[in-house]
Amino acid sequence: MTKPRVLVIDDEPALARVLEGVFRYAGFDTVLAGDGNRGLAAFEAARFDVVVSDIIMPEREGFDTIRQIRQRSQDVVIVALSGCGRLDPGIFRALAHEVGADAFLQKPFLNDELIALVNDKLAARDAVTLV
Repeated sequence: MTKPRVLVIDDEPALARVLEGVFRYAGFDTVLAGDGNRGLAAFEAARFDVVVSDIIMPEREGFDTIRQIRQRSQDVVIVALSGCGRLDPGIFRALAHEVGADAFLQKPFLNDELIALVNDKLAARDAVTLV
């Protein structure tokens, strides 16, 4: 059985490295991209089961990145992340779903929460694929 592949798109290098370690420990192959443009390039160059994308980033922000990835693949699980700043997290959640994210997590979150969410979304995707 092959390991699921996850693309982490986040402009905060320290957080990206932490997420890389969390996913690797959970049995995922992980690729990092530092912004939306690099994330799209990585997504077009390889197959991924999961994309975890920050929303607020330079170059290409996360909502546009998520929209572009969803247009390229209906099967990939997409999780949007944001600290939301002073805005209502519900706004970010609604917009993330509108552009194609399967889930939204507000920073900070527990590592186990992220892994459980991703595993649940992958299981649901695979159950639909089998039917």
